[in-house]
Amino acid sequence: MKLTILIICSLFAMSVVAVTPVTVKLPSINSADDLRHQYSQQLQKLILSSSGSDVKIEWVTFPNEQQHLSLLDNRAVDVFASATDKEVEKKYHAIRYPIFRGLMGYRLVLVRKDNRDILANVKGIDDLRKFTVGQGSQWQETKIFSESGFVVNTSRHYDRLFEMLSKKRFDLFPRSVLEIWNEEQIFSKRDIVIEPHVVLHYPMSLFYFVRKDHDELIQILENGFKVAINNGSFDALFEKHHADFIERAKLDKRTLIEIPNPFSPAISSQETPLYINL
Repeated sequence: MKLTILIICSLFAMSVVAVTPVTVKLPSINSADDLRHQYSQQLQKLILSSSGSDVKIEWVTFPNEQQHLSLLDNRAVDVFASATDKEVEKKYHAIRYPIFRGLMGYRLVLVRKDNRDILANVKGIDDLRKFTVGQGSQWQETKIFSESGFVVNTSRHYDRLFEMLSKKRFDLFPRSVLEIWNEEQIFSKRDIVIEPHVVLHYPMSLFYFVRKDHDELIQILENGFKVAINNGSFDALFEKHHADFIERAKLDKRTLIEIPNPFSPAISSQETPLYINL
């Protein structure tokens, strides 16, 4: 009898373990004007649901200025999307599937409405350096522009950067071809527009990062990406969110200006097919 009870209890314990979901804490934004993370959050849900694992998502809300990879250090979140560089990949584990397929490196430029044609005669990077640039103080882009000799004015606050542009604290606010259209609409009240003449480009990949010791989650995310890529759902979600933005940019009618990114890790041949070159 005791043996029977012991076996039943053991089977019950095993069943509890088997059905206990893995809780994954993901960051959320509490800004009504910041739409940048909608696609990434939907992609995270797709990847986790495609992984074949039982996963419970817990959204953790932070102000924009607190959104940083260091949230992984104190386990405030388990996954964080960020532009990569060589130092970041030494500290954290990169899930090396490019979230935005390399297109975050294609940048159009927000300017003040009265400066709409400020870049009409710009032909290369030397011409571009005559103008001051605004960027987030913790963004990888700040290092990229500074390394290339630009004067960069920064703020920790995302919304504040649009105010700084409007108040002439800097001349140019380069934004991704995938982000800029919503931003122009949201901040149009500040007389901010997209200038029509140039497109900047530098190598930039955004990956999901996790702690290096989080082996279970690393495997879950790897599995989820493989499934979503193979069944086409990754492509479908990307197209749903971004195809119109890419078309509207009309990059073939703009002057392309290349900016070096010495901080970017090399892209492997296995990863290359996931990138889009415009």
